[in-house]
Amino acid sequence: TKSPSEIETVYTLGYVPDGYELESFEINKVVSTTVLSDGENKIIFHQHILDSEFGLDNENTNCQYIYMHDMKIAIIEKHNKKTLFWNADGYAFKLIVDIDISEDESIMLISSVIEKN
Repeated sequence: TKSPSEIETVYTLGYVPDGYELESFEINKVVSTTVLSDGENKIIFHQHILDSEFGLDNENTNCQYIYMHDMKIAIIEKHNKKTLFWNADGYAFKLIVDIDISEDESIMLISSVIEKN
């Protein structure tokens, strides 16, 4: 499948952890950003086209990989944040969560990704 040159199908998080609510949603041709907040911490979900400039800063970081449903997910911990990167359905995704959010809850967030209405 050829990856789209601009976002055609918009994805969002189907699961929102207790205490979090939608703070903002922005979209342009190549990226969409959903921000959830509990007033103190944020969960940031980005969807990019595969061709976009979308760096993976793994300098001086702890980078590990996990696999979920044949999908490889990179997890980088830096500055008290955990950033998870993966590709699916012709897009690149990035999820930024507070370091306190467990790997299990991060995986729940990733597996909840659905098409936005």
